[in-house]
Order: sequence, then C-alpha cells, then structure tokens
Amino acid sequence: MTEHLVVRENAWWKFRLGFGKLQKARLIIWEGLPDKLKRARVADPGMAPEKVAGTLTYEEQLKYLADTSIAVVRLVLDDAHDWNKGTTTVDQYVDSLMPEDVALEIYEAVQKRLMEGLTDESKKN
Repeated sequence: MTEHLVVRENAWWKFRLGFGKLQKARLIIWEGLPDKLKRARVADPGMAPEKVAGTLTYEEQLKYLADTSIAVVRLVLDDAHDWNKGTTTVDQYVDSLMPEDVALEIYEAVQKRLMEGLTDESKKN
C-alpha cells in the first residue's frame, strides 16, 4: 500500500492506494465507460486515454467524470486536515467540503497509477 499526500498551503489530504483499492477503482472506471468505449478498449487495450476520451461527446465526458471521479475519490480518501470523521462521512466530506482541484488531482493520480499497472503488465507478455 502506498500513501499519498496532496498539500495546499497549510491544508493537506491523504489518500492510500493498495491492491484492493486499485482493483475497486479499476472496476468503477470500467463500469462508468460508455459501451462504445468499452468496445474500443477491448479491441485495443493499449489505446491512449486521450484517444479514448476524444470519441465521447461533451455530455458523455461530463457524465463519465461525475460517475467515476466522485466514487474513486470516496474510495481512496483516507484523511484530511479539516475532516472530522466523527461527524462527517466520507461521502459528505467529498460532496460538500473537499475542494474540486484536490479531488481531481487525487482522481488523476489514481488513473495514472492504474495506467502504469497496465503498462507494466503488457511489458511482461
């Protein structure tokens, strides 16, 4: 398991990535893909994410980001400087208190880690 820290001035957010969380994140991201992208990924597993995203309409991109990013950030977020876990659930924190730029940075870090894993696996074959 790896621990990651996002820092903004005097604020911080901690997230963890281990085998189980990465597998669950991979499933969230896969299930959120529109069917046409699932077919494209099956046909070409090494397709760059930028190329895949380029085939979506703007509305499809927004829906995909909303469906996947919130769920992935909720999954991996471990702690934050202003998160009182006794009174606020992770869902409430991500939905109401977490800055968007921090959440997107965490989401992008998870996606990057998942892509690195795919690249590593393809090198072994």
